[in-house]
Amino acid sequence: MSDQPVRADGAALRNGVLTYRDGLRHAKPDATVTMSKATLDRISLRQITLSDAVRTGEIKVEGDGRNLTELMGFITTFDPSFNIVTPIAKH
Repeated sequence: MSDQPVRADGAALRNGVLTYRDGLRHAKPDATVTMSKATLDRISLRQITLSDAVRTGEIKVEGDGRNLTELMGFITTFDPSFNIVTPIAKH
């Protein structure tokens, strides 16, 4: 995150599992992605698309950007206003 304290975090996708590593930087990453927390929030809330954020410079990608696009394609989308608690149905 470009607006957070400097640190290196890594993620790896293996066998269908995305593993996040706090404070760990891979020796040879396929891609390095830099963005602000606000940009990540806007993407999560579907206020901006990943491709638009890259195009406008809100996201900087070093390396093979196709890997980021492929990774984002694996992530499940959901309705952000889903009910966390639902009422008990009356019979």
